[in-house]
Amino acid sequence: MPKNLKDYNYLMSAFFGGDTHANYIHADQILHHVKAADISSDYPWQMISKKYPQTNFVDIRSGLDRFRNDDRHSFIVTFEVYNFESKYFNTFLSRSRCRDIKGAVCDNGRVLSASYALITFTNIDFELFLRCYEYQELRIIRASVAMNNYLNPKYCRYVLSLYKDKTTLKGIEEAEAEDQWKKQILNGL
Repeated sequence: MPKNLKDYNYLMSAFFGGDTHANYIHADQILHHVKAADISSDYPWQMISKKYPQTNFVDIRSGLDRFRNDDRHSFIVTFEVYNFESKYFNTFLSRSRCRDIKGAVCDNGRVLSASYALITFTNIDFELFLRCYEYQELRIIRASVAMNNYLNPKYCRYVLSLYKDKTTLKGIEEAEAEDQWKKQILNGL
């Protein structure tokens, strides 16, 4: 939990919600023989099987690499990046996620390239950025680290109970409202 408004704003600057976006290469086209997959009930699985930050984030001065690809830690990093370009046609970085940006070339709000950007990311989004973009220079401005652990067992049991109720009620016409209510609570968690 953030200790004050400054910490809250710092955590919120790293928040990145769900991602949907059309690939501009195929915009305004009807594509045939496309395969798609949906991960059913992924929220409950992620909540009970993955580790999440359980301590306050603490600033570190150096050594960010030792926390990368490590499920025992999460980090938030603010960095400047110069002369960067996406390796792919469909990018994930929204212009609105950049705290500052110059010389940007965008596809419907997604940054294809830019001469400069100031960005704050979680470790997950930072690793994705490093995989998806080529850049001339990247300079870390601030990095903070927290210890990860599994969520509280009582919380996990509640998630599993809601999931069980939701799946038991699915498809029963007279229980449709209760099914939707359980699903909304589960998604809200």
